[in-house]
Amino acid sequence: MLTGCAPTLGLATSGPVEQLSTQSKGSSRVFIDPKGPQDSAKPEEIIRGFLASLPAGPQSDGFSTARQYLTPRTATTWKPDSAVTVYSGEPRIDVQANQFSQNIKGVRVRVTYEQVGRVDNHGVYRANDTTTSGIEEFQCQFEHGQWRINMLSNGVLISDSDFAQSYREVQLYMPDSSLTTMIPDTRWFSWNGWRTAAVQELLRGPVEFLRSSVYRDGFNNNVQLDLDSVTVAGTTAQVKLTNAVASLSKQNRALLVHQLRLTLNDGNNKGPIRVIDDSGADLSNDDNALQMKVIGQTSHLYSLTHEALVTVRNSSSNLLRVGLTPPQLQDLTNESLSSQPFRLVFNSQGGMVIGANAMPTCLNANAQVIDCEAQWSSLSLRGLFAGIRNEIWAITQDNTIAVFTQKHNDPAEEHDNQQGVLQILHPAWSNFGTLISLCVSPEGSRIAVLVQRPQGDYVVLIAGIVRDEQGGVQDVSQYTVTLLRDADIQDIAFFNDTTIVIAQGSLGCIAQATGPCTNISIPMNTRQLVGVQLNNAQSLVSLSNNGVVRYISSSLQGAWRQLDSQTLSICAG
Repeated sequence: MLTGCAPTLGLATSGPVEQLSTQSKGSSRVFIDPKGPQDSAKPEEIIRGFLASLPAGPQSDGFSTARQYLTPRTATTWKPDSAVTVYSGEPRIDVQANQFSQNIKGVRVRVTYEQVGRVDNHGVYRANDTTTSGIEEFQCQFEHGQWRINMLSNGVLISDSDFAQSYREVQLYMPDSSLTTMIPDTRWFSWNGWRTAAVQELLRGPVEFLRSSVYRDGFNNNVQLDLDSVTVAGTTAQVKLTNAVASLSKQNRALLVHQLRLTLNDGNNKGPIRVIDDSGADLSNDDNALQMKVIGQTSHLYSLTHEALVTVRNSSSNLLRVGLTPPQLQDLTNESLSSQPFRLVFNSQGGMVIGANAMPTCLNANAQVIDCEAQWSSLSLRGLFAGIRNEIWAITQDNTIAVFTQKHNDPAEEHDNQQGVLQILHPAWSNFGTLISLCVSPEGSRIAVLVQRPQGDYVVLIAGIVRDEQGGVQDVSQYTVTLLRDADIQDIAFFNDTTIVIAQGSLGCIAQATGPCTNISIPMNTRQLVGVQLNNAQSLVSLSNNGVVRYISSSLQGAWRQLDSQTLSICAG
C-alpha cells in the first residue's frame, strides 16, 4: 500500500560495523586472447575480427592486435582512447553489395548497434537518454593482397558484457566543501595504465556535476605528473609530481596526498603510497594527521505499521518499538493510496509522514503528532526522503525540491511543534519531467533522482549537492549525468557510497554512480528500496506492494530474508 524514503541518517551505536566487502578489483576478470586477421579474410570478417579484438586493448595488449586490422597509416593515426561506446546485443555488419572482388580497391562497411552508454576521454560514463541505434562507418581497402581498414572513427566500440572485463572502475576521492568527508567520483579507465589515468584526472578536478560540491580553495591545475606514468614497486604506487605541489598550503598538500592514497588504494586510507616532487622531496606522510571520513554515517531501519513505528538497530534484526502509530495517522493509512504513495521519514529528532492528502503530518522523537513548521502548510508534497543527519527532503507537487533541516533538540525534551529551516530548490533538470523519487548519498554530496519524462519513460539522474562550510544545504548542481533510462522504474536507493540499486518492475539492477547497470534479483513488486545497517552489515531492504519487508546483507548476490509484514512504509534514519 505504502512507500518510504531514501537512505542516509545515522544514530550513534556501539559495536563494529561490517561494510560491504569490496570484491578485489579484477578478481573475476576473463582475459581475452584476440587473434589477428586471417589471410584472404573478406571485409565483413575483417570488421568482425577487429571488433572482437577491441576488449583486449584496454585489458592487456594496448590495442596492438586491433591495429593489425588497420592499414599501416591508419594504425598510426587511430586514437582508441578518445572515447568508449558501450552497446548491447550483437552488432549488425553490412557490406556494400558485390564489393568482394579484388579488382575493387575499397568498400564501405556499416556497423549498426544498440548503444547503451558512452565513456568520454575523462573516464566519465553517461547512459543514453533515449534508445539509440548507433552507426559506425568503416572503409576497407584492398592492398598487398589483403583487406584492411583504412578509415574509422576514433574511440572504440565494446559490448556491455565485455566492458567490465576491460575497463576498471576507479573512485577519484574529492574532499567535500566542509572538509569532513571524501566524495567518490566514479571513473572508468583502461586496466592497462589505470593508475596514470586516475592521477591525471584527479589533478584535473571533479566531474562537472560535483564541481560546486568539492573543496577547491587554493588548488590549481599547475600540479601535474612529472613523469608520464605512475609506477608500482611491489604493492606501492609511486607518484612523482611537478614542483608546483610545493606552492600548495600545508593543508592542501595533505589533502592531495590523501586523495592520491585513497584513489590508488581503492578507498583504503592506510594503503601504501610514495609521493615525491621533482626535487625528490618525499611527501608520502604529509597526510598523517588528516582525519577525513571515506563513507557517510550508518543508517538504521524505521518501519511504520497500522499499530506502531518500529526500528531495527544495526547490531541486530530485532524490531524495537519507537511508539504507537498515532490515531491521527489512522485515517491516512486507511485512505486509498492509489494516487498518492504513503511516505515516512524518521530519525532521532522525529520525522514526517504524508499520505493520500499530500499534506505532511509531523512527529516528535516518540512518534507523537506535533505541529509542523509553518512553512510546510503552503506545500503540497509528492514524496518524502531522508537526507544526512537531520535533513528531510521532499518533492513538491510543483516539481520543486524542499529541504527541511531539523533543529537538533534533546530527545528527552518535549516540543509541541517541529523546529528547523525550510529551503525550496529549483533545479534546472526539473524541467526534464516529473520528479518521482530521490535518494541522497551516504556522505551527503550527491543526489540520485528518478524522473518520469513526458513520453512516459523514466531516467535516473545523478547531480551534486552544494553545501556550505558547516555542511548545510545551499543548492543542487544544475549539471547531471544520466545513469539509466528504462520504461519502468519504481524506486532508487544508495546501497553504499558507490553503488545505486534501481528497482525495475520484477527485476533490479545495480549501477556504480556513475556506471553501467548490472541485473540482480529483487523481490517481486518491490515499490521501495533503502540501504541500512542490519546485523552489523551493510544491507538492502525492500518493501513490496503487499507490505512484506525483506532484506539482503553484505552481498547483493545473496538470498533475501523476510523481516516483517503488514508494513505501510519504511525509511532509513
